[in-house]
Amino acid sequence: MAIISARFCEIEIQEQTEDCNKKYCVFLKYEPYEAPSTEIATMVMTDVKPIVRQTLDCGNAIINKDMPITDMSAEVERRALADTDKGKKINWNKFFGNSN
Repeated sequence: MAIISARFCEIEIQEQTEDCNKKYCVFLKYEPYEAPSTEIATMVMTDVKPIVRQTLDCGNAIINKDMPITDMSAEVERRALADTDKGKKINWNKFFGNSN
């Protein structure tokens, strides 16, 4: 995975026509600091509608910014570190909101 420092970035979700072999095309575009040009960092094609969300990194938890402010403390608590016999360990399923 490349880490790119950019002046700005753009995520474009493009719905495809029936002529294409996938329903959606997602572009991650950016403008580098060195030159005023738009570059495409990656392109992903899928038949499933892309999921778009904004999160906030709090240091010990990542929370969903789309959630109302009143629910954020409950969300942080829900994603908190789980106690185990070996000390504190992150429960990744709860942390990322996976129910599996």
